[in-house]
Amino acid sequence: MNIIFFNTNALGDYLIHSSIINELKKKYNCKLVAVCSPYNSKIISKEEHIDEIILYDKNWNFLKKINTLKKILEQKYLISFVADAQFFSYFANFLLKAKYKRGIINRKIKKFIFHFTFYKPFKFLANIIFDRYEIQTRPKYLKQKEHIPSKFIDLFNDFKIKNKNIYFFNQKKKQDINKNILLKKINFTRYICIHLDWKWNDIQNIEKKLNENLKKLYNKTKYKIIIFAYKNQCKYFQNLEKQNNVINSKNLNIHYKNKKKNIFILKDCDLFLEERIISNSVWNISCHAGILVHSAASNKKKIIDILPKDQFLIQSCWTPSKNYFQTPKHFNSSKIDINDIFTNIINIIKKN
Repeated sequence: MNIIFFNTNALGDYLIHSSIINELKKKYNCKLVAVCSPYNSKIISKEEHIDEIILYDKNWNFLKKINTLKKILEQKYLISFVADAQFFSYFANFLLKAKYKRGIINRKIKKFIFHFTFYKPFKFLANIIFDRYEIQTRPKYLKQKEHIPSKFIDLFNDFKIKNKNIYFFNQKKKQDINKNILLKKINFTRYICIHLDWKWNDIQNIEKKLNENLKKLYNKTKYKIIIFAYKNQCKYFQNLEKQNNVINSKNLNIHYKNKKKNIFILKDCDLFLEERIISNSVWNISCHAGILVHSAASNKKKIIDILPKDQFLIQSCWTPSKNYFQTPKHFNSSKIDINDIFTNIINIIKKN
């Protein structure tokens, strides 16, 4: 008998239920099959506890989708788990043979004089597709925090899993040797990790003032800074790169542009190396970059999320209950200046 799980959506979803899947595999000594997108497979394929990957992409043609469905239905399962709330996953879960079928269904609430609650799939269908499910309110209709990792755990309470750690990533500590080499080279012990991507691009005055704010962050906190950026083509990053030391992520050679070695940029870093560097950090900052948030959470490190104000509630549903802080980059339609954002970051660090 095998265990199958469906995660054809966001990578972060996988990172917060991978611990549960791993514990079930260990308990029943089963083959573990992952149905995931080509993007998610970049991480999932490197996880030792995953035995087989079946790829699915919602943009594929009908024939390719049918072939994927055939692969899924060829096997019998002890447990199936739909974590992505997608139609294909629901349909495959309905057809496949499994003793236990678990999953997440979506809820939305609309008002036509009165409030009406709708479920995807409808509850009577959910009772056919699953023997047990949890309900997740769609972000647009959220009124209060619903902690999704806790819902994943609750789905399998009857299996009496002993290890209920939510965040589970890189348990084999891949790239730990390279992490130690790098930290020794740059002589960093207490530092802040910052993940820079396209989600920073809409912060007011970032192209002109990011570097001076990074220096201010160091001067006010005395924590050195390691910056991660993967294929970042944004102009603000190109400006930053011209002013700071850059580390080649393949051979860890350093190109010095600034003799004051307080800020280093690590470009196109392997995700496992990024996780290992984060494991030694004091603080971690991003505009909700999944790999940084979940790596920091799995290592119980402090996180500052820079988010639009209207995303605070939504993103808190996916994040750790402790060591997690938020600061806005938009308020309604108004952008917040980068100087103010870093002032908030510095205040959060000093108070915590």
